[in-house]
Amino acid sequence: MPYRLLSICQRIGVLILFALSSFLLSGCWEDFTEEKNKLVIGMASDYPPFEFLQGDKIVGYDVDLITKITKILRKEPVIKSIPFYMLLAATQSGEIDLAISAISQTPAREERVSFSDVYYNTHMAILYRPDPDRAQPWSDLSDLNGKKVGVRTGTVFYDFIMEQKNAGLDVQIIIRENTMIILDELKDGLIDAAVVESATATNMAKKESLLFFILNQFVAQNYAIAMPKNSPLIPQINDALAKVVSSGGLDKLEKEWLPSE
Repeated sequence: MPYRLLSICQRIGVLILFALSSFLLSGCWEDFTEEKNKLVIGMASDYPPFEFLQGDKIVGYDVDLITKITKILRKEPVIKSIPFYMLLAATQSGEIDLAISAISQTPAREERVSFSDVYYNTHMAILYRPDPDRAQPWSDLSDLNGKKVGVRTGTVFYDFIMEQKNAGLDVQIIIRENTMIILDELKDGLIDAAVVESATATNMAKKESLLFFILNQFVAQNYAIAMPKNSPLIPQINDALAKVVSSGGLDKLEKEWLPSE
């Protein structure tokens, strides 16, 4: 092959390789940029009014809150439904960027993950079916003696009721992975009561003609967003959360999603 023809072929080959590599790199960069602009968010979908299914969509207080936060951060929220008891493990492993699901901030959990600033304070409550043989409403843990009580595994509520049982409370604990199953069993009379928190108790009592009492004498629950230990997202999430608070965003969410007690 003449030298000049070979040179032309080589130049064409270089141009083709350059164009191809530019195309591939452009696609990879777009994919990389797209991934960086997303936040994978773990959330259980069985705890009204914080997060629950409405048709095939997860809605609730926590959903709207994280949507506001990601909007401030200019990130696309990708919500991944995960059973509550698996949320911290998914956060630790990096399967998700963060978890928001009415997660109480506790010393034990702080050993596994880092938390944002607290966004909601609440108390535990006992939700129960009206007792036709009793005139007075329940008001104390002693009213649970001899009763079947449902609780979601992996929660502070589970830890609490187990501590009470070990301290002498005569209660049969029914453990479930899903709060909605517990609430259905309560409505159907398969259990007598459920340990939840006050907003959930208020919500369900109004919808299902149930009763509840709040355990004010016990430690308050502080809900926060869980992230991997020392995640670079922590200051970003806290800054965005502060902006939501200062703009009155939390007050609006409470009015929309959390019934007055």
